[in-house]
Amino acid sequence: MTNIILIAIFGIAGILFRYGIDSYLGGWNEVFPASTFAINLLGSFLAGSIYAFSVHRDISTNLQTALLVGFCGGFTTFSAYALQTVLMFERGKFTPAMLYFFITPALGLLAAFIPVFLARKLFV
Repeated sequence: MTNIILIAIFGIAGILFRYGIDSYLGGWNEVFPASTFAINLLGSFLAGSIYAFSVHRDISTNLQTALLVGFCGGFTTFSAYALQTVLMFERGKFTPAMLYFFITPALGLLAAFIPVFLARKLFV
């Protein structure tokens, strides 16, 4: 139960941190989503840093999970995608890593496009 509470607290912090950066950088921009881009890069950097630090330092599993799943997950799920890809490469799983690397954004775009397209066709 303690782990769930830590994840929730760190998740809320990640969400608020994302909101702060999004507000500071002006939110979504029609030319280029600078705030989302910055959040995704920073979240990936944080996830990699937390993981790398935890490998070389004695950090409790609960704290590592709270930081990675809670904070980084609340901040951006892109960080999980980036770190999971790195870890697959690190473990020698090159084919699954490359497949995951390429199909995740492609299918994510498709998954976002289909309902938008359908909604526009059905409701406009």
